[in-house]
Amino acid sequence: MTTLLKPSTLLPKGLQVQQINNLTLFKFTDELGDRMQTLLEKKKADRLTSEETLELEAIGELDEIFSYINAVMAARSPCLTHASKYGQIISYGQQML
Repeated sequence: MTTLLKPSTLLPKGLQVQQINNLTLFKFTDELGDRMQTLLEKKKADRLTSEETLELEAIGELDEIFSYINAVMAARSPCLTHASKYGQIISYGQQML
């Protein structure tokens, strides 16, 4: 039986806060980002275990949460567009991509 992995359990070692101009953004640590990439590669090769599938889902949920929070914060700031390390593109200013 597999146990559901709560995204919040990844926060202590998986979250970093980065200052870009006048914005404070939430990002994955290199460790968690690398783990996500490893799991995505295993998924593409159809080699994920059930535990790894749950881990990837939890990391993906965090990615969505961080992207949303960062986009909301960015929409309130007059900065330029920023492409994150993991491919999210956030438009700081009036429009969000």
